[in-house]
Amino acid sequence: MIRSPYKFEGFDFTKLAYADWTTTLAPSGWTKIDLGLCSDGVNHIYAITLGALTSKPVIFIEGSIHGAHEWRCGYWIRKLAEMLTDQNSIIYPLAQELKSIFDFYFIPTLNPYGYINNTYTNANQVNLNRNFPRYWDSWPGGPIGGDQYKGPSAGSEPETQIVMSVINQYKPFVFVDCHTWGGFNGMSMEPADNTFKTMFESEKQSFEMDTVGNSINITYTTTYYDPRSTLWATSIQSNQKTTPITLAIEPGSLEINTIQSKYGVNYLLKLFMYAAKYYKSRQLR
Repeated sequence: MIRSPYKFEGFDFTKLAYADWTTTLAPSGWTKIDLGLCSDGVNHIYAITLGALTSKPVIFIEGSIHGAHEWRCGYWIRKLAEMLTDQNSIIYPLAQELKSIFDFYFIPTLNPYGYINNTYTNANQVNLNRNFPRYWDSWPGGPIGGDQYKGPSAGSEPETQIVMSVINQYKPFVFVDCHTWGGFNGMSMEPADNTFKTMFESEKQSFEMDTVGNSINITYTTTYYDPRSTLWATSIQSNQKTTPITLAIEPGSLEINTIQSKYGVNYLLKLFMYAAKYYKSRQLR
């Protein structure tokens, strides 16, 4: 079991207008990339990257695939990015070690339309997480206008296409989809399959030990047969010739911002430490 040498206590934050939010995305040392227009044809989706993205294994994180309450994900993803390059950060010694092993590719806000309009879906009323190809054909979905509408075809949405393009290009070693679970306290972690069951169970116990708070729920998504970005990502072999470490995490939306960010950032740092150990040993399955 890996103990965290540092514990992040969280931070409070206020939702900015999207145009203002995008100007804050790239902390010092990071590169901001315009990935193109979202489904409303007006607002752009941005990534931030750290490292050359050429030889090291890549850690990919996406946030706010849904709008509504999930806009918060982008804020603690961005805070994590800042902590990885801020020499005054409490985690900076750990960050130096992680950066020597990994490069990073973050999309803090995948659904600008949902962020701006406080809708769960994108401008085409599509639940973006239900638009990914795996299980799309067999999953019934829901009607247009409902929060489970999967779109007219698999991968039809520009937001989905952006994620698929990035993953196919960089084939990340770690893929994390960050949400905030509506009407819920605590946090859920949802591995995409059982490949790394031992690792995730150890992480859960270690996370609970390091992070005092409400209960942390764990669900293995092998029982899910609906389209999800994480389930699709498991089909893309990483550039390290291994199944990617793939999961979703969801601090509860009923938690205050400080606790959401505390859970989100601490869990991601814990995951990075386990991923580093697995990368070096290939013995955490």
